[in-house]
Amino acid sequence: MAAPATPSKAGAFPWKLAVAGAGVAVVLLGGGWWLVSSRPAKTPPAPSPPPAEVKVVEPSPAPAPVIAQTKNPEAEYERLNAEGIRLAQEGKMDQALSTFRRAVGVNPDGYKAYVNIAVAYRKLAMNAEAKEAYQKAIEINPKNGTPYKYLAKLFEDEGNTSEALRFYQAYVEVDPNAPDVESIRSRIRALKAGGR
Repeated sequence: MAAPATPSKAGAFPWKLAVAGAGVAVVLLGGGWWLVSSRPAKTPPAPSPPPAEVKVVEPSPAPAPVIAQTKNPEAEYERLNAEGIRLAQEGKMDQALSTFRRAVGVNPDGYKAYVNIAVAYRKLAMNAEAKEAYQKAIEINPKNGTPYKYLAKLFEDEGNTSEALRFYQAYVEVDPNAPDVESIRSRIRALKAGGR
């Protein structure tokens, strides 16, 4: 049996109090059940008469969201990405990473922030994390050459020539008109010849 919500001075609350039996009372808040109280039952409880009065306790106000909604998420994403770049240039990599992650929170499809996350991880010598971030940037925007080139350089620095070649070649295919494409082609030839 359920008691309808009682409007408060601030307005009606979208919740109901229900007695579920076996000593359990639950409150339905916004579509989900919250356990209010319970007690273990050793034997099935005897039927009890319905409560004469149900006392409604008003919930406290909801906490403010962690990230405020912005009227222009793309502008907020760009602002956070630029702030992260500034912090990285100042050598504050942990703060830069946090800011780039906030940018991704505003725009999960923002591949530039993932590239910047990867660059920050690289500077912190966290290559496995950098690879994941570069791969995520490629997954989001496979037509942007930058993460291919940076990932190729990371593999080359680790001595993984086959992966370096694979990503350098992908860079040339994705961005054949890039200003540095000839130097990348030279790098590919050198790696194929066994040079460093």
